Amino acid sequence: MTRSVPAYALVAGNPARRRGWVTPHGERATFDAAGLFVGSDGFTLRLVRDADGERVEACVRDAGA
Repeated sequence: MTRSVPAYALVAGNPARRRGWVTPHGERATFDAAGLFVGSDGFTLRLVRDADGERVEACVRDAGA
């Protein structure tokens, strides 16, 4: 690798390319229309698209939600 890999990115190949997103436990993330993913363990990721590209952020869900 010659560049930084974004947090939660799954990269593969030569040259390496981002193939998707995963949780810290290795679960493949598939996002809903709102850009949210909730893993089987409750771990939540949010897909953010902006001028810099795509990135994923971990979010804390409201306990009452």
